[in-house]
Amino acid sequence: MARVVVIDDDEGIRSSIRATLQADGCEVVAVGDGESGLAAARSVDPDLIILDLGLPDMEGYDVLRALRGEGREVEAPVVLLSAQDDLAAKVKGLELGAVEYLVKPIHPKELSARVRALLRIKKAQETLRRQYLQAAELSLVDELTRVYNRRFMDNVLREKVALSLRHGYTFSCAMFDIDRFKQINDTCGHVFGDFVLREVAGRAMKVIRKEDAVIRYGGDEFVVLLAQAGRYGARTFAERLRQNIGETPFDDGAHRVEVTVNVGVATFPEDAGIASAEELLRMADVRLYEDRTTPERLSDRLAGELLRTADTRLYAAKNSGRDRVVAE
Repeated sequence: MARVVVIDDDEGIRSSIRATLQADGCEVVAVGDGESGLAAARSVDPDLIILDLGLPDMEGYDVLRALRGEGREVEAPVVLLSAQDDLAAKVKGLELGAVEYLVKPIHPKELSARVRALLRIKKAQETLRRQYLQAAELSLVDELTRVYNRRFMDNVLREKVALSLRHGYTFSCAMFDIDRFKQINDTCGHVFGDFVLREVAGRAMKVIRKEDAVIRYGGDEFVVLLAQAGRYGARTFAERLRQNIGETPFDDGAHRVEVTVNVGVATFPEDAGIASAEELLRMADVRLYEDRTTPERLSDRLAGELLRTADTRLYAAKNSGRDRVVAE
C-alpha cells in the first residue's frame, strides 16, 4: 500500500484528497501546516508528498527546501498544489526539486491519475535501485574504489534515458575529476594515489541519496547519476560534493595532501540537445517510426549527448581556475 502525506491548510481540500487517494488504496496522512507536514514526512516514510504552497506557518517552498536540503532525510517525490496558475511559481517549485505542480481546484479523477503515474515512476526507480544492489554480483563494481564501473554506467544510463522517454521525467549527471592527480601520483607515489581515489569515492558516497549512483568513469574521473534531479538540485549536489571532498586533507599516515575536484553538471533532457520533455517525446516518436531507429540506439545517442555536455562543462571548470562547478 502506497503511503501519501498531504500538507494543506484547507480542511475541505485535505478531506477531498484523502478520500480520493484512499479509494485508490493509498494510506494517507493529512496535516494542515508546514511543521506538522515535515514531522509526518520524516516519520511516515511516504511514497509521495502533496504540498500546498500557501501554508499558515511557513511557505510551501520552505517546506520543500527542508525536504530537499542537506541530508535528504525524505526521499519521496513532492507534488506542489497552488491556487495560482503562475509560470514563475511552477519553475521555482520544479527547480527546488518538486516533480509536479498542480493548480487547485483539481478534479479527483485527474489527481488520481497523476498520483498513480508518479507512483509508477517511483516503483521504476526502486527497480533500478534493486539493480544497483545486484551490480556487485554482476562484476559491475570498480575493484579499487568499490563504486560502480563504466560497464554499469553504460547499462543504467541507457535505462534512465528510456525511462525519461516513457514518462517525461528529468535526471542529471555530475562528472568530476581530481585536480592535479598526476602531480599527486608523481610526488607521493601510486600507493597514496590509490588511497586518494578510494577516499574520493567514499566521500562522494556519503553525499548521495539511496537512488543515486557513483561511478568510476576512468582514471581519476567519476560520474554521479542523480535520479529525478533537475538543474537546481544537481548544481546544489555538485557544490556539496565539491565542498565535502575538499574540506578535509587526505591523510594516510605517510602523506597529508589537500585534494579538490572540478565538477561538470548536465541535466536530461535539455542538456542532451532537447528543449523540453515534450520535444523529447515528439522526437522519439519521429525517430522510432520514421527513421526506424531502435529504442536502444536512440537511448544510446541521447546518453552520449548528455555525457559530452557534462564532460565539456568539467573542462570548463578546470579551465576557470579549478575547484569549481559548472552547470550551464
